Amino acid sequence: MRHPVSPQGPSLSLNAWVWPSTLGPAAGWCFHYELVGDVAAVRFPAPQAPGQADGLWRHTCFEAFLGLHRDPAYREFNFSPSSQWAHYAFSDQRQRDPHTETPLQAFAPAIACRSTDNTFLLQAWVPAAAWPTALPGEPLELSLSAVIETLDGAVSHWALHHPQPQPDFHHRSAFVAQL
Repeated sequence: MRHPVSPQGPSLSLNAWVWPSTLGPAAGWCFHYELVGDVAAVRFPAPQAPGQADGLWRHTCFEAFLGLHRDPAYREFNFSPSSQWAHYAFSDQRQRDPHTETPLQAFAPAIACRSTDNTFLLQAWVPAAAWPTALPGEPLELSLSAVIETLDGAVSHWALHHPQPQPDFHHRSAFVAQL
């Protein structure tokens, strides 16, 4: 859902889900984002060579946040329609953890996009090794979100749940789905 303080802009809806998947010999998870409606009014980043990049959230970008239940540490994944990506590790809310983050960069997601007149689809496959390690039976908490930029430069924030008066994808109360 669009955050209440985000500009209304074009008529859009966002569906997002995740499921376990394999790509080649490795286990992983597939994130699927489906933007439906007036997608012609959305500014999508130009295609780039796949690779890591910072600041993807400043433009149209799809995101996932994952953490272990009752642990303040979490991971952030950014998937750009440009095919660029980012992984971040945090020890607590917005506190980057360089010791965990550095090895994460080796786990590049595979991103694929396609569009029709009224639908834009982005799928991102992330290797299971990039996820936090959970003990058997320990739930992972998840938030799926997106930043959508329109052609006029307006930016809206979308998430499964918005717990704060201002958009804040990092707030642990936004991690409402469990795996």
